[in-house]
Amino acid sequence: RDESCELTRTHSSCAAPHCSSLCAARIASAQQAVAMQSRRRSALVVASLLTTAHALEVVLSERRGSGAARRWRVSDTITPLTTHRSLRSLKAAARDALVPSTTVAPEYARYQAWHVAQDLSTQLRSTLATSAVFQGLGMGSGNAATALAATVAWLSRDASGMVASLAATARLAPRLDGDCRRWRFLGDVCVDAALVIELATPHAPRSMFVPMLCAASVLKALCGVLAGGANAAVSAHWAASSADFAEVQAKGAAVGTLSGLLGLGLSLAGAGLASRGNLGGVKTAWAAFGALTALHVVCCAAGLKILRLRRLGCARRFYLAVDGVELNGRAPTPAELAARDRV
Repeated sequence: RDESCELTRTHSSCAAPHCSSLCAARIASAQQAVAMQSRRRSALVVASLLTTAHALEVVLSERRGSGAARRWRVSDTITPLTTHRSLRSLKAAARDALVPSTTVAPEYARYQAWHVAQDLSTQLRSTLATSAVFQGLGMGSGNAATALAATVAWLSRDASGMVASLAATARLAPRLDGDCRRWRFLGDVCVDAALVIELATPHAPRSMFVPMLCAASVLKALCGVLAGGANAAVSAHWAASSADFAEVQAKGAAVGTLSGLLGLGLSLAGAGLASRGNLGGVKTAWAAFGALTALHVVCCAAGLKILRLRRLGCARRFYLAVDGVELNGRAPTPAELAARDRV
């Protein structure tokens, strides 16, 4: 209050017209700073009065969202208290790493649960597909490819994926924001097809190995463009009610990283069981792959179905909204529109 009053007196004594806007900006900035610190200062003053009058020891705590609390001990002096991470509970640490501290859409937790199950199935299938690709290269058999042939095959795979990514970005990037649910589902279908091709490489003719590897890389690159653009639109939806888009994006990526680590652990455990129990046959691999692919599609569709987008985005959703107005006499809510809009 003292800072804003001082600036008000300065502004009133300034006679130059060109100084008025600058003084007004300074006054607004000072008032905002005072407002941000007023609650903490008031609490510290009250705590100091309590300790002085009644010989009490007061601990003040300040928390932003679900983040870590900052604490001060107020006695004769005000002493900051540090909290060591080793003393915090696992639940609090997981919340700080995975849960946004800002307000997100109400369906965020359910969507992330489906997303974790989807990522787990993809990680497990990727392990099967990678093993099949190594078999196609001849590892573990007498007709292994030379180092040069394997290098050429891998470079061809990477180059085809890069070219496909550039082409898909130039062609599809402007369209991804309008219908992010269907583009995301199409990206997942592309990665499913890519994994099927990789799993089939050991059983194809030797001359078809590199073309099949390149085709799988193209489909994965297409998935990266579609899913990446759609996920950015979904993250914007989560952060629509808050200003911290970066935190929502980062913690969504952290959830994906955690599910990937869990998938790696399950893959290693499954590989160990298969080697000990002689369960690594072709039929077993294809059966497990089919079950995991079905799980992936179901989880993807279920997660996208509960996504209550607040924007129409495309003509199809606009016509669905118009139909809702004609039938019910009012515009449908985001939940009603999500239920009517098929993925």
